[in-house]
This record gives sequence, structure tokens and C-alpha cells, in this order.
Amino acid sequence: NDRASLEDIEEALATMSEQHFAQEYLAQFTSFEGQVFKSFVKERDIFYLDGIDLNGCDAYIGYDVGFRDPSACVVILVDMGSGIHYIVDAWQEGNLSTADQAAKVKASMEIWDADFIYIDSAAAQMKHDFAVLYDIMCINADKSILDGVGYLTMMFEQGRLKVADHLEDFIIALTNARWDTDSQREKLKHEDSFIHYMDAFRYGVYTARHQVG
Repeated sequence: NDRASLEDIEEALATMSEQHFAQEYLAQFTSFEGQVFKSFVKERDIFYLDGIDLNGCDAYIGYDVGFRDPSACVVILVDMGSGIHYIVDAWQEGNLSTADQAAKVKASMEIWDADFIYIDSAAAQMKHDFAVLYDIMCINADKSILDGVGYLTMMFEQGRLKVADHLEDFIIALTNARWDTDSQREKLKHEDSFIHYMDAFRYGVYTARHQVG
């Protein structure tokens, strides 16, 4: 980018993921090919729940509403001192009624002491029903795919995203998520149904960035 100043480039290098920087400043669109979360390193980014004290962390939930597809819920705890986000729980299930989904979400909220969920903004009726009928506080998620994936990638690179070792399906989703190069718009794909975890994950962490850093 000939118009970018040295200060802009230095700031971008410090704040952007490697893939995002390559796209914005080097006109390299490699982020649309192959593995999406290349910055997720199992040996570094997986932790054991019984080996860490998470008392005092703030909790929130990312929720992807499934209509024909499964719904997915991802629970994130944040250490406000270090800025590290811990993915401590995740579940995905299809063919659930609104009442069933509300019951499962409330159970996750109570277990982890979460006050609200970040939910797919397109699910207006579900958001209304959750709030009015089941007393679940919902906040519309920021659904930007490129920005969201770039932010998550940067968080992994900075060591500020950790995943509990028992979340095997979630870890498979992280490892196998790919860009859909056949789509006319930015879209993630997966060889199995676990891709919905990635939407809930992105909704939660990316939307919460202003509140928790």
C-alpha cells in the first residue's frame, strides 16, 4: 500500500494478525485459503481446568441460533488483569425447541455465573422470546466475519485465548475450519457440523472486545 505511512504500518504490525496485515498491506489474500485459525497452537493454547484458578473471572456467552442447523453455545471466562480469555465450556445441539434452548442456555449461565449472552442479531424472535419469556439478557453480536476472524487470530497470536482440553469437538472445529473459496461472500466451511461453534465463538469474543479488551 503506497499510501500507508511508516507509522500506520508499524501500528498495524503491532495490532493486526499476520494474515490480516498481509491482506491489508501486502495485498495477499492467503487468509481465504486453507486453515482459518493457523495461529491456534495446541501445545500453547490448550489448558486444563483443574490446573488453573479462574475465580474472579468475568463470564459471558456467545450463542449461534440454529434454525435448520444446530445451535451452538460457547462460554468464555476473562481474567481482567491479564486479558486472557478462557474457553471453558461449549455445546452444540440440533432439533431443540425455543424452551429447550432457553433451558440449556440458562443452565450454562448459572454454572458459570454469566449475566448475558451475545446472540446472532438475525435471530430477532429468539432474542425476544429469550428476554421476555425466559429472562435471558441478550446483546446483538457483531457478525463481521473478516474482522472477527482477524481479531481471534490476533488474540491467539498474543497468547490471550486459551481452550479447555476437554472441549474436543470445539478443538476439532478450530483446527478444521476453512474459508469457503466457492462462496460469493466471506464464509467459513467445515467438513462436519462443528462450524457453528466458530460462529458462537466469534460472536462472543469479538463483540466483547470493547468491554473486556
